[in-house]
Amino acid sequence: MKNGIKILIAINVILAGVVVYALFIRNQGPRVVYIQSDKVIYGFYGTVEAQNKFKEEVNLYQANYDSLEIEYQKKVNELNSLTGADKIASEKSIDDLYLKIEDYRGRIEQMLQQREMELTQTSINQINSFVTKYGKAKGYDVILGTGSGGSILYGNESLDITEDFLKSLNEEYYAGVDTSSFHVKENEVE
Repeated sequence: MKNGIKILIAINVILAGVVVYALFIRNQGPRVVYIQSDKVIYGFYGTVEAQNKFKEEVNLYQANYDSLEIEYQKKVNELNSLTGADKIASEKSIDDLYLKIEDYRGRIEQMLQQREMELTQTSINQINSFVTKYGKAKGYDVILGTGSGGSILYGNESLDITEDFLKSLNEEYYAGVDTSSFHVKENEVE
């Protein structure tokens, strides 16, 4: 009976060893790959859409600013034809308009900087969320990102999954978005 238990224990130890060995052989260590972060950010259609929206907003505010500048220039040009009290009143009006224009410009610049940061962060959040899904679906243990910050100084090109990742990211994004407003050219995504 004791010999039978010893044999069962020995068989279980051997089987456990075989299972561990098989798992080790099958999983030769962690699967580590990398993506080129800059290429992903600028090739992601969510970023392209955000940039297009931002350009529209900038153009709108620029048009408003330009109309204020034209009004200001007209008043400055009219100033030369005025004399006396009319000239003094016009100078005051011009000074007030100048301050109004500068205040508007400052507020708009600040607002546009904030808006650009929000749009960029939204794209980054979408990409980061997809990285997790993509990594799990492909069985990767680690996905690293290269970029201008130099987080990876060298990586074998066979570990670069940027193109497949970007294609998958944009396919998922396409699923729920009208892409007719996207204006990205192949040479822009490099």
